[in-house]
Amino acid sequence: MGMPTESSAAAPAMTRTERETSAMMSKENALEICRLRKEGNGPTAIARHLGLPVSTVKGYIYRHFTMRDARCQYCGKIIRVPKHPRPGSILCGYCRERFFWG
Repeated sequence: MGMPTESSAAAPAMTRTERETSAMMSKENALEICRLRKEGNGPTAIARHLGLPVSTVKGYIYRHFTMRDARCQYCGKIIRVPKHPRPGSILCGYCRERFFWG
């Protein structure tokens, strides 16, 4: 029981490249998630359709569908902000520096 035998030897560890490629989502899956989400499908239905874990689909949706383009309230530069920012917080980095630090 204490000593491992040859038949119970562990499989060789994955190389770094194998881990990275297995952890990354394919571009086709990402585009399909976008298309299905815009059609109104939920994360569970998308995950079943693509054969991915629900948590993977939810994470992708959270990271890619919670930001929107807006304009800085001071200079008008286009910036990325959360869908529901705090009031008065839509400033670009340069204007925010000038506002808070003079």
